[in-house]
Amino acid sequence: MSDFKDKASKFKTSLDIIIQLWTLVRKHINDLYEDLRDGHNLISLLEVLSGDSLPREKGRMRFHRLQNVQIALDYLKRRQVNYILLKVKLVNIRNDDITDGNPKLTLGLIWTIILHFQRSYLFNASGQMMMRHK
Repeated sequence: MSDFKDKASKFKTSLDIIIQLWTLVRKHINDLYEDLRDGHNLISLLEVLSGDSLPREKGRMRFHRLQNVQIALDYLKRRQVNYILLKVKLVNIRNDDITDGNPKLTLGLIWTIILHFQRSYLFNASGQMMMRHK
């Protein structure tokens, strides 16, 4: 039973972090799997977290959605961070997985983004996300 409570607690914490991330982007996410499919929200999130400006496709066809998700994935691959014991990598996450709304891989991508940028952000006592001073 304790193992279940630990997993539930970690999931809730992850969900809270995801919600905080999208408040930084000033986007409202109704359905995580649906709202990430076109890549625009992913690109916006990465822009806010990194301070970089990323290109994006403006069309609405599947090709454009796939390209936007690929832009986000390529950006993360270029910025891979090596920790002492942990290398944050995108493993088996493809643009069509996110565009098709695959729940497991979408959550995996979000968790990778959280791990990737956790060194730049911290949470205060009330759970609000704040940028660390550089």
